Amino acid sequence: MKTVRNGLSLLEVVVSLSILAISVAMLGQLLESARQGAIRSERELMAITHAESILAELVAVQSAPVDVAEEPIGEEEGWTYSVISSASETGMTGLLSITVRVQHRSLSENVDADVSLVRWMYLPDETTLTEPTP
Repeated sequence: MKTVRNGLSLLEVVVSLSILAISVAMLGQLLESARQGAIRSERELMAITHAESILAELVAVQSAPVDVAEEPIGEEEGWTYSVISSASETGMTGLLSITVRVQHRSLSENVDADVSLVRWMYLPDETTLTEPTP
């Protein structure tokens, strides 16, 4: 005589709950990884925006920029910038290389965004072009 089974055995329930728990844990790790990636890309975008803004201000002044090291950006906590200007090695006087570096340091002092932008600027009022020496 056949017996009719009206439910799941204890082993089947335990196996299915184990599979569900593993799936939920993996999904949680995936979501956390996505959240951290979104925060990292948002900070990098903010760093690029700050660097472009600082470069635009330096170019608008139309004079040789002063080198700056690790200055805070406004009231925003953790954001700093540096400016390095150097004369051109191309033989043309008046051509400057301006490098702006923007960093964000988290509360644990880890750098989680670091962007450097370089722009060439010619200052015709202060110097004249010279022929490169052979």
